[in-house]
Amino acid sequence: MPQLKLTNTAIKKLKCPTDKKQIDFWDKQLSGLGLRVGISGTKTFNCQARVLREGRWRDVRVKLGTYPAMSLAEAREKATATIRAAKNRKDPKEIEREDEREAVERSRNTFSACRDLFLERYCVKRLRPSTFKECRRTLFSSDFNPWEARSVSSLRKRDALELLDNIVDRGAEYMANRTLSYGRMMFNFLIDREILDSSPFDRVKPPTKEVPRERVLANSELRSIWAVLETCAGVFEIPAKIMLLTGQRAGEVVGMRRSELKTWREVLGDDVTNKTYSDFDFDELVWSMPNERTKNGRAHIVPLAPTVRALLGEVMENGTDFLFVSSSSLTRAIKRERPAFSLSGISNAKKRVDKASGVDNWVWHDMRRTLVTGMNDQLGIHPHIVEAVINHLSGASKAGVAGVYNRASYLSERRQALFAWADLLESIVTDRDRVKVEGQKAAREKRE
Repeated sequence: MPQLKLTNTAIKKLKCPTDKKQIDFWDKQLSGLGLRVGISGTKTFNCQARVLREGRWRDVRVKLGTYPAMSLAEAREKATATIRAAKNRKDPKEIEREDEREAVERSRNTFSACRDLFLERYCVKRLRPSTFKECRRTLFSSDFNPWEARSVSSLRKRDALELLDNIVDRGAEYMANRTLSYGRMMFNFLIDREILDSSPFDRVKPPTKEVPRERVLANSELRSIWAVLETCAGVFEIPAKIMLLTGQRAGEVVGMRRSELKTWREVLGDDVTNKTYSDFDFDELVWSMPNERTKNGRAHIVPLAPTVRALLGEVMENGTDFLFVSSSSLTRAIKRERPAFSLSGISNAKKRVDKASGVDNWVWHDMRRTLVTGMNDQLGIHPHIVEAVINHLSGASKAGVAGVYNRASYLSERRQALFAWADLLESIVTDRDRVKVEGQKAAREKRE
């Protein structure tokens, strides 16, 4: 076998003869260090050492690594350690196999690998679809990037505290609470599977105390917000108005598809002859959300008042199944088959609305609460109908036969409720009552 002093310059020039599949070159400087050059051009460092096996000394060849991923200096160091181990009657092959097992174990126990295991083995089976989405989104956030390649056993309480502190410092206190909740859930799962003995989130207190929101937009605030939506929200004007008119969640509205808009005839099928729906226009558009699009995993039908249908008419011909796309991202939406903007985009739009309207300390979800309050207090609609409108069944209405019945009923009542709310909202945002009163006052003054 050819021998030469292995140098980086020499290694780069080495080639395998065309009449062979491979050839070994042995280093003159370090006995036992070799380089195998394949016909394809691959270059692999090897080490040959004498090992005592079953009472006999045998020559054993150990693969060290591939050049240039492994440098010549690294190969010499590893070969030296291998030869020394062999002289001390340690089998390099067994050491190699142990190193491989440890590498596999390390790769299996990284935060990234354990997170995938947790999502697959626990979350998919035990969490509601909406909770699963939130959990996955939280654990895949950029906050966990420093943890991705780390072994879960190396993570300590100080790592968890630093993670949560970073989230709090950027002003996302509630997100920090969610991160603590899902992080603790994941590591408890790993403990149950005997991958870990302890959790870095053990005895970590929530970064902030959460207080349930009770914010309801006043009529004057509704007027201000509605007025500036048309000038400041851009592509988000229509979905924002639909949120307020229907009471549906921001993510549900933003992701609305043309294929989800159906006629009552399509929705009701054989029930179109039912006397309950005798006042329906069966060619009227309604919004039919599939269960995978709702937070609670239940399919939901949203009757659309004339105001909503008029708004949708403005975005029906954009060339994609998604209704709310900007001209700059239309192509992307079509190719990716997903909305061209995200909830972060509509949050940015809200900042512009806040500045222009002068209304602060509110979130998009407050529109949903405002609808509920308006239907209950101003329109006198029964609470169970309001809950059906927003697809939020609670208490006994969730369970058993009642739950099944409620999910498929109250269509007529929900339609009436949403039509009444649209009329009330129109009177609020146009200040129709004030105009009427002022007109009556002016007429009286004129007569006098």
